[in-house]
Amino acid sequence: MLRGGWLPDYVRGRLEREAAPDGVTRHLMFIFADHWEPSHGGADERTADARLADWLELYPRAAAGHRDADGHLPAHTFFYPYDELRARDLRGLAELSSAGYGEVELHLHHRDDTSASLGRKLRDAVGQYGEFGCLGSGPGGDPAFGFVHGNWALDNSRQDGGRNYCGVDDELTVLREAGCYADFTFPAPGTHAQPRWANRLIRAVDDPRRPKSYDRGVECAVGRGSAETLLLVPGPLHFHCGNGRPRLDDGQITGVNVPRPDRVDAWVRAHVHVRGRPEWTFVKVSLAWVHGPQSIAAADAGTGAALDGPGAPLQRRRPLATALRHGPRSLQHHPRRGRRAGQ
Repeated sequence: MLRGGWLPDYVRGRLEREAAPDGVTRHLMFIFADHWEPSHGGADERTADARLADWLELYPRAAAGHRDADGHLPAHTFFYPYDELRARDLRGLAELSSAGYGEVELHLHHRDDTSASLGRKLRDAVGQYGEFGCLGSGPGGDPAFGFVHGNWALDNSRQDGGRNYCGVDDELTVLREAGCYADFTFPAPGTHAQPRWANRLIRAVDDPRRPKSYDRGVECAVGRGSAETLLLVPGPLHFHCGNGRPRLDDGQITGVNVPRPDRVDAWVRAHVHVRGRPEWTFVKVSLAWVHGPQSIAAADAGTGAALDGPGAPLQRRRPLATALRHGPRSLQHHPRRGRRAGQ
């Protein structure tokens, strides 16, 4: 779990922790990044259709009881894989998104690509998703999408056993030019793809001559930015004692690795934030309800309980208050793009 050389930066970040001033309102930005793959594992059409139907029927029912401090429903983010595209999946996701239950972004597994072939795939994906009202647009109307790389292999960062899971050393540039506003792939502490930093919002500087350029970048800070970089939004990496034993929490949620209150505390304590605004804490968790051998319908606690699981602990103010050590109050938000699918 310590691959990638991130531990020194983790320790440095804990020692240099930027605390919020006393008496200010704390804001928690929760991001649910779901690697949403109903066809995962070679599922046949019938199985994939059943997984889709479960989400269309049960997720609105589970999410309807939750609101953030702005009165919004949880903004579940469906990172849908272009390499497993089915029209009915996008049609269903657009339906959920237009009803306010989330947003659709781009997920892609690929290998042995070139800059040119990857660029074509991204343009095709943007076009096809757009036909269903998915993805967003920037201020000038150009495409704008968040991205999660399949197998965590962003910027050709994995060469396991002589096999690559990308192939493109200048992938950060290709993504940015295609309309990617931010990458949400990490953390990945069990792989060599893990950045050499942790718990920081980073603007990565691409080096087209070498892989894993995102090891180098500039931490996001008030008044600091660059159009020639790609924003990386990581989930938390934090050591804590869960259920009476030490563990490293990377914000992954599965059917058995559920978001208990002690885990929520750890995510908040990781304190991912913009330098100069320590009262804003970003918590990106990665969900995999249909990214594994079990579909939603086969989750241990039942489909409805599995879907309701991610939201419920995040609404408990007591563990959050303990983690924040906040002033007068804390507010929870579910960040959204400017436009939702279908709008």
